[in-house]
Formats: sequence, C-alpha cells, structure tokens
Amino acid sequence: MVSTLQDSSVKQLDLFESARAALANLKTQKVDIRIALTQTTLTENERLLREFPELDGVLSEERSETESTENFADGRPILSPCGNLSCLIRLHIQLEQGRRPALSAGALVVDASVEADSVLFDLEKSYSNALEYKLSETLGTLEVALDAGVLGNSASRFEETNAGNLIADAFRAHHKADIGIMNGGGICANAPKGRFTLREALSLLPFGNQVCLVALKGELLLRVLGHGLARVAKRSGAFCQVSGLSYTYDPEGPGGGRIIEARIGDADIRPERYYRVALPSLILSGGDGFTMFEKTLILDGSATAPKDVAVLADYCRKLGRVDSRIEGRITVLSSSADTRKTGNWGELLGRFVVRNSKKIESQSLNYRLKEN
Repeated sequence: MVSTLQDSSVKQLDLFESARAALANLKTQKVDIRIALTQTTLTENERLLREFPELDGVLSEERSETESTENFADGRPILSPCGNLSCLIRLHIQLEQGRRPALSAGALVVDASVEADSVLFDLEKSYSNALEYKLSETLGTLEVALDAGVLGNSASRFEETNAGNLIADAFRAHHKADIGIMNGGGICANAPKGRFTLREALSLLPFGNQVCLVALKGELLLRVLGHGLARVAKRSGAFCQVSGLSYTYDPEGPGGGRIIEARIGDADIRPERYYRVALPSLILSGGDGFTMFEKTLILDGSATAPKDVAVLADYCRKLGRVDSRIEGRITVLSSSADTRKTGNWGELLGRFVVRNSKKIESQSLNYRLKEN
C-alpha cells in the first residue's frame, strides 16, 4: 500500500509475517471462522491461502471497476467487490459441528435504488456543502486561459506552457529559490480565463505532492533537465517546466533529447555552483525515473514542505490578477507551429529544422550531459 508508506506514523509489516502472527494469536481464542482482509494481488492472495490452510477465505480489494469477482484457492474463496463503492460483498457462512465452515457470497449493488439512511444522508449533505464552499474559493483572476495541453497535444510534456510557468513560478516564489521545476506529467488540467478557484487549482495539481527545496550543483541540475528529455518523444511526464532559467533542446539528440543551451538570465549554468531549486516531492523521491538525488542537500523535505496546491493557491491570492504567458523559457529546435497544428511528435521530428547550426554545435559542447 503506497498510500500508507507515505505516512511515517504508519508502519507496514510483511503480509505473510503478519498473517502468521495473527493466526498464532487466534489459536489461543475460541473462533469459528478466520477471514483475511487484504489489499494485494490475486496471486498473493492465492499464496496466502496455500501457506495458511487454517484461513477460511480472503476478502480483498477490487480487481475490476465494473465486476465483482470470486476466485478459489484449494476450495476457499477470494472475494473482491467491484470498484468505486458500487457494490458490497455479502458473505454467507454456514457452520456445522465438526466440519469446516461453508462460505458462499453475493454482490449487493449500491446505486440510486438503495434507499438512503436519513442520518447519513444529512451528514453527507453537510460535508458536501462545506466542501463545495471551500472549493469555490476565488484565488484570483486569470488574464488568459491556462493551457497545459490536457485533452489536446500534451504540450506540458514536450514544450513550455503557461500553466507550467505559473506552477514553477509559484514553487520558486514560495521558497525564494533560484529555480523552480515542475514535471509536466503532473499538470492534469487546463483552466479557463476569468475566475480561478481552488477547484481549478486542485484539478491542475491533483496528486498532493509537497514542494521541496534542495541545493543542486549546476552539473546535477543539467542532469535533471536532461533526464526530463530522455523520453520526450513518448511524451514522458518527466519533462521539466521551469522558472528562473531557460533552456534549448534538440529532440533528435541522444536519448530522445539533448540540452543545447541552459541559462539563468544572461549567464550560463555553472557546473560547480550550487543553486537553490524548488521541485515536487515526486521528483525528489525518484518518481518518473529521477534517481540522481541520493546525496542531495535537502533544505526542506517532504516531511515539512507544503502541498503543491497550497503553494499555487497562496501565490495566486497574492497576485490577484494572474497573467501567465509563454516567455521563451524552453526552446525546441523545431517549428512550434507544427507542434500545435498536428499534436504529433513523430511528424514534428520529420520536419525538424536547425537554425544557426554552427553556433549551436559550439554551444552543445558545454552542455552535453555525461553518459553512463
């Protein structure tokens, strides 16, 4: 369960060791039936029943969003309801003296035909009203729509977007960092011009990452940007939206992309200099293949860092009127018009155009990343 591992106050033990200890404890008690409650795969559940013959069955998590399933291992059931709370499993238990309990199951559909409990309905309504009130909070006014390429050409995964700029700016401003970075795959919505609410902010950043602060040498910073380009042709979510720096890349370079130039203002990124970089906890923890942070100096880690949506919301409240636009932070050595017109990266590569190739070649010597 990844969700529990993210909380340091919860200690997750090995499933089979836990089952062994629990069953040993039950031997000292008078029980009629032993059912394991699990959140794991069918294969692991089958193994659980094989290794512990004293178990009578398993109630597990959903294996389908639309169907409840019943599987068997050594004649004992593994029962899984369909997802999204759309049904419940009813377990029928038949006990006979001197015989193993006989189990059978059925699925109870949970839909509009189920009469609501009046007390729970009122409780749900009170929570829904409170949630709606909170989500409707106005954070600011968007002077232009935020376009992340969602439901379109997935632009945040291969080129600069104004949504990516706004988020990276917010990260950088919160920590007063030199640089802000946001992985393009973590931007999950567009937002229309006009009133910008907490609901839209949560739609943009739904994963609940923290905004961390690290000190990175320029050499490692370039590796981070380079990794974001490693699978750019496949629209990898690792692509880096940035604040405080600009970079140019060649989509036909080694590994799917190569940094040609990377600058902070008018100055080149210096390999030996340290930079304060604000970035999502997903990147810092190795998500999307960012595995280069083992010896990084962490100034504000995920245990204390604020949530990304809170940082974005606070930034927009302070701005009031939010005017986030494309500024030339990321340059792709190709026709951007073709990218937006076709939304097809393969066609984009086919029309690849290099300008000032002599100058570009001399610059690339300074920024070519070391290959392992």
